[in-house]
Amino acid sequence: MLSSGDSDGVIIVYRMDSGKIGQRGINRICRRLYGYTDYSNNQQYTYRRKGLLDTLPHMHLNPIRSALILRRGDAERALSILQQEGAETHTWVVGLSIQDLERMEESLRLRTEQDDRILIDASRRKVE
Repeated sequence: MLSSGDSDGVIIVYRMDSGKIGQRGINRICRRLYGYTDYSNNQQYTYRRKGLLDTLPHMHLNPIRSALILRRGDAERALSILQQEGAETHTWVVGLSIQDLERMEESLRLRTEQDDRILIDASRRKVE
């Protein structure tokens, strides 16, 4: 459906109707896209389960959580998750500036650092 372009991006706006897909479906979408923190053994162990957006440079259209900007080549993966779970999606192809691409890469770097801090905090809790 979408072909890859270096400076092209895709705005994806999605809607999850709880009456149609249920709360479990909404939770699955959020976990698959954004990841989650998993606790085991009475929260003694903490694991960060990555979502798709933890691995892709992207931007959110704040304050709208259900609107994303992805590189054109990465958008298919996010659309696939949303459509498999029954979310209503709308997409627009947009041009991305160099600043947009840099901002997207920066968000990915910050998310990776955040995941590293969660793992370090969890390992400290095990030692104590």
